[in-house]
Amino acid sequence: MTTRVREFIKQVRDCKTAAEERAVIAKESAALRTLFKQSDGKSKAASIAKLVYLHMLGYPTHFGQMECLKLIAGNQNSYAEKRIGYLGLMSLLDETQEILMLLTNSLKVDLNAKNDFVVRVALGALGNLCSTEMARDLSTDVRKLMLSKSHPIQEKAVVCAIRLIQKCPELAIEFKDEALALLDLKNNCIVSLHGTMLLAVEICRHEPEAVSWYAAKLDVTVRILRKCIMQPVARTCFIQQKILYLMRVIGKGNTELTDRMSDVLAEVASKTDPTRTAGSSVLYECVLTIIETGSVGGLRVLAVNILGKFLGSRDSNLRFAALQTLKKVVDLDANAVLRHKAVIMMCIKDTDISIRRKALELAFELVSEKNVEVFMSDFLGFLDEDDPQFKTELVGKICLVVETFAPTPTWYIDIMTEVLLRAGKYVNESAFRSFAALISTATSDQGYAVKKLFSIISYEPEKSNEVLLILSLWCIGEFALELTVGEDSVTSTEIVSVFERVMRTSFATKVVIEYALTALVKLSDRYPAEADRIKGLILAYNSSTHLEIQQRSCEFNKLFNHGKILPQVLESMPPILNGVGDEDGLEQSGGAVAAAALDSPAPGAALGSAPADPMGDLLNMDVGGPSASGSGDVLADLLGGGGSDPAPPAAAAPAQPQASDPLMDLLGGGGMGGAPATPGQAGDMLADMLSGPASTAAPAAPAFPSITPYQKDGIAVEFSFEKDPNQTSSTVIQGKYSNAGPAPVSNFVVQCAVPKYLQLRMEPASGNALAPQNATPVSQRITVNNTLHGQKPLMMRLKLDFSLNGVQKSEMVEVRDFPSGL
Repeated sequence: MTTRVREFIKQVRDCKTAAEERAVIAKESAALRTLFKQSDGKSKAASIAKLVYLHMLGYPTHFGQMECLKLIAGNQNSYAEKRIGYLGLMSLLDETQEILMLLTNSLKVDLNAKNDFVVRVALGALGNLCSTEMARDLSTDVRKLMLSKSHPIQEKAVVCAIRLIQKCPELAIEFKDEALALLDLKNNCIVSLHGTMLLAVEICRHEPEAVSWYAAKLDVTVRILRKCIMQPVARTCFIQQKILYLMRVIGKGNTELTDRMSDVLAEVASKTDPTRTAGSSVLYECVLTIIETGSVGGLRVLAVNILGKFLGSRDSNLRFAALQTLKKVVDLDANAVLRHKAVIMMCIKDTDISIRRKALELAFELVSEKNVEVFMSDFLGFLDEDDPQFKTELVGKICLVVETFAPTPTWYIDIMTEVLLRAGKYVNESAFRSFAALISTATSDQGYAVKKLFSIISYEPEKSNEVLLILSLWCIGEFALELTVGEDSVTSTEIVSVFERVMRTSFATKVVIEYALTALVKLSDRYPAEADRIKGLILAYNSSTHLEIQQRSCEFNKLFNHGKILPQVLESMPPILNGVGDEDGLEQSGGAVAAAALDSPAPGAALGSAPADPMGDLLNMDVGGPSASGSGDVLADLLGGGGSDPAPPAAAAPAQPQASDPLMDLLGGGGMGGAPATPGQAGDMLADMLSGPASTAAPAAPAFPSITPYQKDGIAVEFSFEKDPNQTSSTVIQGKYSNAGPAPVSNFVVQCAVPKYLQLRMEPASGNALAPQNATPVSQRITVNNTLHGQKPLMMRLKLDFSLNGVQKSEMVEVRDFPSGL
C-alpha cells in the first residue's frame, strides 16, 4: 500500500540524511509500480502526483509515463483525473519524446470535448508539448477554438496557435482568417487582446505577406490602441507594447501608413505616465515605432525628448536603452539629439561601465566639423579617469576624431600634444604615426610643433612619458633647425643640454635613450659647433649593459671618422606618408639610412605592436605578406596574371647595389655582394678607401628604350632601364617625374604594385614637389626582380597622388609595354 501524497511529502522532508531519503523514495517507487497494475483511476491520479514530486527531486520516473497516457485516454475519467494526467505528461516528458505520438489522438478527442475545462487543459498541454507533426495534425481543431464564444477557451486557443506557428511556420498562412477575425471582435477582453496581438506579431514574423493583411486593418488597430490609452497603463501596457510593435512592422517603409498612425502615436507619447515602469516600457516602444517608421517633424523631436528624459532616470536599464536608441536617431536628426548633449556627457561619468561606453559612443557620433572644438574640451576632461580599459577606448576615439575633423593643423597639434602628455601610453600606433606624418608634411607648422614638444620636455620633464619623449626626440632630431629661428628660439647649446638632462633622468627608458642617441648624431650635423659635446654624450654609452644602446654608441662614434659621407647619412628624412612609408617608420632618414648604425626600431616597438604593412593598402586591395620594400615575394597578383608559384628566396638574384652601397661596409671588411660599382659613381672613392681598388667593370649592359607610362596635365612619368648581363632576372628602373605645366605640383608620390612572381624594391624619391616648366624633375630608383624571367614579362600598376592648383588628385595606370628582354 502507498501512502497519501501529503504524508509521502512529509516523510521525505523529515529525512535527516540522503541515504534515509533514498530509502523512503525507493520503497514508495516500488509501491507505485505495483499500484499501476490496478485499474482504479483515482488511485492512479494520486500516484502520478507523487511521480511529479519525485521528478522535481530528480529521481527517475520513466516507469510512469505510459500510465499518464492511459489516464488521459480514458473517456470515462473526470476532469480532475485528466488534469493530473496532462500535468504528469508536461512534467515528465518533452516534445522530443517519441511516446508523444500516442498522445495526438487523445488530444484531438479532448479538444472537441463538451466539457470546457477538459478543452482548456488539452490546449495547455498541446501548447507545451507540441511537435511539428502534432502541429500539422491538430491545427484545424485549434483554428475552430480560436473563435469560440467562451473567452477562456479562445484565449488558450490563441496562445496555442502561436506555439503551433513557432513549431511549423508554414501554418501561419492557414491562421489568416481567424487571426484577422479576432481583431473585429467587439467584446474582446484584455487577455484576449493580448493574445491577439501576440499572434499578429508572430504571423508577421514568419509570413511576409501578412504585413499587407494587417496594414488593411490599421484603422481597427488604431481604435484598439486608443481604447487602451484610456485605461490604466499598468493594466494595458503589454497590449499597447504589442500593438506598437505591430504598427512598427506594418508601417516601416510605408509613408501613407506612417502618416495615418502619427496621431495615435502622438497621443501615446503625450498621455502615458513615464514615472512608472509600465509607462516607461510603453513609451520606449512608442519611440522605437516613431523612429523605425520614419516619422518626421515634431513627432521625431518628441521621441528624442522622451529619450532625453530617460537619460535622467535612476533606472540603469532605461538609460542604457535610451542611449542605444539615440544612436539610431543621430543619422536621421543629429540636431535633435544635440539638444541633450549635457545629459549625454553626464552619462559618460556614470558608475555603470556599460552606460559609460554607450554614452561615449553616442557622444562621438555627434561630433562634426562645426562642433569638434566644443566636444573636445569635454572629452579632454575625461582623460583623468582611472579605468585603463575605458581610457584606452576614450583616447582612441579622441585621436580618430581629431584626425578627421581638425579645423587647422595648429589645433590638431595642440590637442594631440595634450593627449600625449596626459595619456601617452594609451595612444595607439596608428594615431601616433598620423601625428608624426602631419608634423613631417606640414612644413608651415613644423616649427610650432617642434617648439611645443621641446618646451614640454624642457620645462615639464616630470610630466612626460615614453611615447611623448620618443616623438619629441625624433622631431627635434629631424627638425632641430626650426628651434633656432623665430622670436621664441633657443640656442643649440640649450637643445643639447635638454637631451643630456632627459637621458640622465630616471624616466628615460632604454627605447628613449636609443631615440636620443639617433637624434643626437643628427644634431651633430645640424650644429657643428656642438659636435664635440655630442660625441662625448654618445661615447658615454659605449659600455652600456643594453646591447642595442652600446651598438649604437659604438657605430655612431665610428661614423664620425668619415666626415665626407656624414652629411649624406644624416640628411633629413623625406615626409612620412600617412599609412604608406618605410618599414623603419620614424627612423627613416634619407638615402643612406640603410646603414646598420641608423637602423632603430619603429615607434611600434615602444607601443607594443609590429609596424603595419606599408604596401598593403596601396590600391585599396587586400595584399598579404611582408612589406613590398623587403626582399620576399609579397604582393598578390593584382594584375590577374596568375602563373606558377614564385621561386624560393635562394633562387632570387640580388638587386643591383646602389651608389651608396659602400656605406654598408663601414664597420666590416667585406662587400654586400652583387655587381661592383661602375667607374664614375659617387661611391668609388669610398669603396677604394674601405675595400681596396675596384674590380674590373662588368660587360656593358644592352640598351633598352625608355617609355612614358603616364603623361597628363603636363605631368609626365618616364622610365629608363639598366640591366646587368650577369643578373638577367634583375632590372633597375630609373624613374623621372617632370612637370611641363605652368603651375607647381606638390605632395607628389608614386606607388607601385606588381604580380606575385615579381619582387619590388623602391627607394625614396629625390623630392615630392615638381616645379613648373620642367625646371627640377624628381628621380626615383626602382629595382624589380623577375623570378619567372623568360616565362613572364614585367608588368606594373602605378598610383600617382599629387596636389595641383590646390586640388588633391589620384591617378592609376597599368604598365604592360615594357621593352622585351627585361
